[in-house]
Amino acid sequence: MKLSRALAGCLLAAALVSCASTPEESAAAEARTVIDKLIAADNLLDLEGAMGCYADDAVLLPPQGDPVRGKAAIRERYTSQFEAWRPVLRAVHQGTEVTEQELVDRGRTLGKLVSTSGGPDKVVDDEYVAKLRREHGLWRIGELAWKPRSR
Repeated sequence: MKLSRALAGCLLAAALVSCASTPEESAAAEARTVIDKLIAADNLLDLEGAMGCYADDAVLLPPQGDPVRGKAAIRERYTSQFEAWRPVLRAVHQGTEVTEQELVDRGRTLGKLVSTSGGPDKVVDDEYVAKLRREHGLWRIGELAWKPRSR
């Protein structure tokens, strides 16, 4: 009986918290979910899962090299990256800004890239900025920039 009351109390508290969230908080949570899905797809070498996180005209802004524009170019980059590396990553969200037109999620990507050729692994400690916008009713990444974390 005590367990049922405790469970009911927890469910009520969770319901009240979810009702108290603002539209901005809900949108920010959606943005973080997209980033988390992207990292999970990366870790699973799931090309289609990763591509589903990007807008059709998305742009990647890597720390070195030219911008990667559009899904076709992003797919090509992912394909070559997945051939060379097996990601073991996690995202740490540090802040999400909400405007009428977009969401901006800032954070860090931590972990490593395991070489598929037996070479040394690469440690990952990057700072990222992801700009998301609605496309076909869903939040998608329109621009993703990252760079090694400054110490």
